[in-house]
Amino acid sequence: MSIDDEEMDDIWNNRQHLYLIPEKILFNSDLTINDLRVFSVFHSFIHSMDSSTQQVFNFLKEKVNLKEETARECLKNLIEKGCLAENEGYITLSYLYLWQ
Repeated sequence: MSIDDEEMDDIWNNRQHLYLIPEKILFNSDLTINDLRVFSVFHSFIHSMDSSTQQVFNFLKEKVNLKEETARECLKNLIEKGCLAENEGYITLSYLYLWQ
């Protein structure tokens, strides 16, 4: 049995994604569920070189109906708490949470 290109595209576009959240972030009582969602999606997208911050916000809006304004507030909170970092306009992993 072979899969044609259309079937493969359907499988690829409807696959389940796995999102990881480090323990020190997951159990941080200062973070909201939306903060955790934003962290996990940014953490996933960071490794994709062709993804922009706007694409992440669009993804969050589509998947969890999270408004861009809310996502930006969460991102700001995550940067302030050291979970993510902003470097020359790019969002990167901080790893600061590993040492706290």
